This record gives sequence, C-alpha cells and structure tokens, in this order.
Amino acid sequence: MNSTLPQDQIAAAPHVRQSGKSRLSLWLNKLPNHTLAFNPSVAQAIKAEINDLESTSERLAALIKQDPALSLSLYQYTQSKVEKKEGDIQSLVHMIGLMGLRHMEQALTPTPPALNITQDQKELYGASLFAAHLAKELMPLKHGTVGERFFLPALFFNAPLWLMWQAAPKIMGAMTQSLVEKQNTQRLIYRSRLGFQLPQLLKRSPEFLPLPEQTHKALSIDISNDLTMWAKLIRLPEKRLSRWFEKNKDARHFFYSTQMGIYLINQYVLALYFDYSGKHIQRFTRLLCKYLSLTADELSSLVTKTALSIKLPQALGESASPQFRLRGLHRGEDNVIEEEIPKRSLGAAHTDPLELLKHANTTEDALELAHKTLIKMAAPRQCFIVRRGKNTESSLQIVHHLGFDETIAGLTLKSTHCGQFFKKILEKPIALLINADKIAPIKNQLPRPLLRFWSPRAFSIMSVYHNEQALAIIACSSGNWSDKQHQEFKRVGKNLIKTLKHCKD
Repeated sequence: MNSTLPQDQIAAAPHVRQSGKSRLSLWLNKLPNHTLAFNPSVAQAIKAEINDLESTSERLAALIKQDPALSLSLYQYTQSKVEKKEGDIQSLVHMIGLMGLRHMEQALTPTPPALNITQDQKELYGASLFAAHLAKELMPLKHGTVGERFFLPALFFNAPLWLMWQAAPKIMGAMTQSLVEKQNTQRLIYRSRLGFQLPQLLKRSPEFLPLPEQTHKALSIDISNDLTMWAKLIRLPEKRLSRWFEKNKDARHFFYSTQMGIYLINQYVLALYFDYSGKHIQRFTRLLCKYLSLTADELSSLVTKTALSIKLPQALGESASPQFRLRGLHRGEDNVIEEEIPKRSLGAAHTDPLELLKHANTTEDALELAHKTLIKMAAPRQCFIVRRGKNTESSLQIVHHLGFDETIAGLTLKSTHCGQFFKKILEKPIALLINADKIAPIKNQLPRPLLRFWSPRAFSIMSVYHNEQALAIIACSSGNWSDKQHQEFKRVGKNLIKTLKHCKD
C-alpha cells in the first residue's frame, strides 16, 4: 500500500497547449493510480496494540485516527465489504468491528518505510486531523448527533488534495507557494497551475476516490455557483438573514445541511493553516459562526480548546500541529465583509501559550499548556510529563511527550517500576538540574520502562503539586541548554503552580 513519491507525471509538456477540459481529464485518469504512504510509527503502535491481550476497539481507533492515509485505506476496504443493508460506517470503532483485525495486520505487514513527504503535505495532514476533531466537537451543536459520526467525513475532505500531492508534488508545491506569497487570487493561481478551477476536480471526486457520501456532497459545494447567495450569507446580520431564509427555504436547507458544516469547518481550518492574508479566516469565521449560531468569541474558545487536546504523530512535526498554527501566523487585516469582525474575537485563538496557561480551568488543560509552553520557550530536544494515575494513586502515566517514539504514548509506570529517584522527587515540590557528571548514579534509580525510550545526558526536572498532593513530574533533556533556557523552564513551572491553584481536577 506504500509508494515513494513519483516524478511529476501530470504537468503538460511546455510545448503542448491543452484546454482546461483535457487537463482535468488527465488528472481524473492519473489520480486513481496513486496510493498514499502510511506512517510507520503509527503502524508499529497499532501492531503492538493488536497483540495486547487487553486491547480494545477504542484504543485501536485512537491510534488509527493519527494516520489519515491509513484511516482512508481501511475505510475504503471496509466499505467495499459492507452490504447495503448495513448502512454507512458510523465511526472508527464501528469500522474496526466490521473489518476485524486480520486485514489491519496484513495492511501493516511489513512495517511501512519512513514517510517521504514535504512539509506542506505534513501541514495538510495536520489540517485534516484538526478539522476532523473540530467537526466532532462542533457539529453536534447544530445536529444533536454523536460527534464521532462526523469525524471520518470531515477527515477525508482533503483526501483529493492528498492524492494530488502524491501524484504531482512539484505542481502542488508551486501552487502552495504562490498562495502563501499572495501573488494572485486563489482562482487565478488554480487556473494558471492546473488549467482549471480546483472545485471542478473536487466535484468529480466520486470518479477517482471512494469516500463517505457526506464528504462527496461537501466537496461538491462551490461558492462561485451563486455569489449573490454567499454574499448575503457573509454580509447580512442575523435578523436580516433569518428573514431572507424565510423567503428562501431551499437556501436555508442548503446552508444548514450536514455537508455544509463539513465544508465550512474544513475551509476554516485550511484558512488557519494556509491563508497568510487573513481574508479567508475572516470569511469562514463569519460563516461558521452563523452556521453554528455562535459568537466569534465562543467559536474561538472552542477552537482553541480542541486544538490543545490534539496530539499529532511526531512524524508530522510541531509546525503541523493546530497549536502551532494558532500562534498568529496570519498577517494582514484585509476585510472581505462590510461589518468588521472584532480583532479580539479573531486574535483570541492566536494567544501565546503562556497566556493560555495562566487561564487554564482544569489540571488536564494546565499540564497540556505547560508542555506546549515549554516547547516554545525552552525548545528542548526531548520533554515529557508523567502524571499520577487517577485510579491508582501510586502509578504514573506519560500524558505528554516530545522527541520520543510514538510508542511511549500512554506508558504507565507502576509503583514497583517508578524508581527511587521519581519517588523521592514526588515527596515535595522541587526543581532540579541534573548535570552530566551526576547522571551515572541517578540513572540506576530512574524507571526502567522509561529508560527503554530515554537516555538522558543531562536533564532538568520538577515535581508539580495540586491541592497539596503530588500531581506530575515534568522533565526536559537539557544538555545543550543556555542559562536563558533554564530560566524559561523555571518560569513555566512557576506559572503552572499559580494556575493550578484555581484549577479543577
């Protein structure tokens, strides 16, 4: 199922003049011949989970959803085996039950080779995962259905683009660069690079890519089909829009449909990732707020909370994560609507992690934000947070990590394997710098299961207390740190302690 990136086979030869129709046909013919590579780290974690006697479908689903390409492959296989009477695949857990484990093992044997994809492709996968998680959280607000029903349809919205990158990385890279540099409008860039408008290809996705019905319907939406209607949706205030909907019930049904929600969420996320001008962020913020009946501040809060809850595979890199994309990368304040969206509502999602840490409401959010803040401010090569188990007081579990193999995720250290050093650290709030000359005697006192992943030469470590009880240990490899980095480590710790005083468990 894996393949290396081929040469650009789709671009027309320079001396041949082709019509937009012929170039579109060329893409439609070529795309089905390409396959998407799987993430080997995720594949190894899944195979280990399958062999775990205590494995559950929920745990397998959590691993599968980290690799969009694998999710798509398994979905297509399962859907091809599902009889019509069984209906659509409703979730990853449902898919696993229908598929069984044998095909999953076969698809991942041998272990896929290392991913060979560009940074733009990684960011596209990151955007797809973020949109899927966001749809899971936001769509129930409108439709009152279990959020998991929307995860796969939203995740696969960008699947045609995944294939286009696989088939023609040079064309896609040049097009993305043009969009980032604001050389022209999207329509002109698509026409120049592709020979046709991108929606023309997306509308025909059923011809080259089996996807959920709701995904195909979302891909068929094209703003250029009725610019007057979209202008009203963007510009009209709520009351005037409601009156217009009363006279245009078809437009109301179309705007509040499930496929429209999938479309708007994905376009909003793509804007956050790739729209450096800010125009499309504003446009789709306004549309998504109207679709969900939320204020811009409410939407921003939900988006930020969802972004902080997502852990992308290490292979995609930090810059592909939703947290990174929400740090104010989008310059410019051009408006595409008459009523300006308040700057505070647009900027709320672009808040610095340290400021977000100060306003965390739960211990879980506080630890997540502390981890993200450390990554940004101290720039460690490796970092992890272990937290006391909620049910077993003496156990510790890895809840956040950076710079380790993905299989470390969820590693649990039982009381018999915690090691004397960690036990000592947890006796009181403390922060220590362990230099290289002190590693040898301490290493024998560190948790043995952890040492399968971690070989520290020097590290900084702190214990964190909440309600006068040990809550977590935070450690960063710090062999090459400057004095400033050590100070940032302590600064994050101090802010975390202050925040925890008003946090809920």
